[in-house]
Amino acid sequence: MLQNARILKASVICRDGFEVRIGRQLDLATMSDLLIATQGCSKEEKYDTECVRRILKHFHTSLTMKDQSKLAIVVELVKDYLWEAANDINLTKESFLSLAEMLIAESEETEGSSDGIYRAINIYLNKHSDLTESEREEICVVLDCNKMSPEAREEAARNVRLPVRTVLQVLFAEQLKLREMVTKEVKIQLEKSSFRVMELEKECLMLRKELVNESSLLLLELRQLQLPNEEEGSSEVEEDEDIVYFNT
Repeated sequence: MLQNARILKASVICRDGFEVRIGRQLDLATMSDLLIATQGCSKEEKYDTECVRRILKHFHTSLTMKDQSKLAIVVELVKDYLWEAANDINLTKESFLSLAEMLIAESEETEGSSDGIYRAINIYLNKHSDLTESEREEICVVLDCNKMSPEAREEAARNVRLPVRTVLQVLFAEQLKLREMVTKEVKIQLEKSSFRVMELEKECLMLRKELVNESSLLLLELRQLQLPNEEEGSSEVEEDEDIVYFNT
């Protein structure tokens, strides 16, 4: 209905009303619902990105803490919209960055990955192959290499469309991740070794106690064996003394 209102050149109040209503139910919309065509010369951008920004603003105005599940749905919606808009040959660098920042703001609370931004950048650079190295660097400024998945970083490291600086940032992020993994693995192995040492110490302590107990038992048995021999020896001495005394 919003598209029809724009085609029929309805009043600003009427169009604003439709934008508010769409914003309040944005989680029920589809990506095609947001593909609102611009009305102007053929060299203009294909889609009205400013209209989408206003709709998103209305969505957040009506969003409550109980509606956080709706936010995740809208993030996916905005992601799909950005990918489609990035295919527009007339989409300016400024408009793309504005949309990318919009997606980053939307996904800040729902996901930690920047793979969606990377894909959008790749699409945009593919459609705008005439960009200079400096302009491509400006496009990639919204990409957080530390939040990319290992698969995305691996692809980006070989992506000839990306500027050299961004590729270096991707490689550096990959190196940091690998270092973290190695450090974590070493820490785990050290913890395992420490635990094993503690177990061995406990086993040694138990063996020592067992040896002490066994030694005590052996000494006790030895003493018990010696006592009868001592008693027999003392009896023989007494008998010899009696014989000597009697003969006297």
